[in-house]
Amino acid sequence: AIATIPTTTFAAVGTYMFANNNTYGTLTPGSTVNGSTLKPTSAGSYSNTTVTLSGTWRLMGAKGGSNTSWSGTFESSLWVRTA
Repeated sequence: AIATIPTTTFAAVGTYMFANNNTYGTLTPGSTVNGSTLKPTSAGSYSNTTVTLSGTWRLMGAKGGSNTSWSGTFESSLWVRTA
């Protein structure tokens, strides 16, 4: 059988990304947000604010805090693009 190789295209549907979400408040795993509220980030809380994402993204980890800047460490988690 031929296996389907998952896409590795940046921000394509089905890809995962560690990203920062600066929407106010806590989100529970499974929550979805618009890509415009996300920025690629590092575990050290650096966010690439020059990248604009699109589509719908589902939270696969946890997101807490109420920081509305792009540098809050509680705002970073793992996301998957669903649409």
